Amino acid sequence: ETLFALPTSLHCGTIGIFDPTMTASLAYETSRQGTNVLVEAVKGVDVFDPAQHIETLRAARKHHVKTKEETYQSVLDSVLMQFTPKRKRAIKRAICGKTSAWLTVLPLAICHFDLALAQLRDGLAVR
Repeated sequence: ETLFALPTSLHCGTIGIFDPTMTASLAYETSRQGTNVLVEAVKGVDVFDPAQHIETLRAARKHHVKTKEETYQSVLDSVLMQFTPKRKRAIKRAICGKTSAWLTVLPLAICHFDLALAQLRDGLAVR
């Protein structure tokens, strides 16, 4: 269950359905940090500076991405410790082979990337 909640970018056989309880606190803190310039301007403490606001948003987003990646990697490491050697090997093979990459592609019919429901179920069952 925890393994499936990891992002597909880790290529560990996940399906990328995030657990909101795992992501909510970091998202909240990022939002607070990123909107600090706006909050201070609305309160009347500071004058709104768009350049400073954009820089604050970029810094908050950069910190968010870095922290999220570190968190997901530590979760993956702790989850892998619970599996048998055979299952670990299968997951590591999925990571090295990047078998979850197809889940990150937009299902556009014009590019023939769309899947029928049966094809999607088959792809998920292979995981």
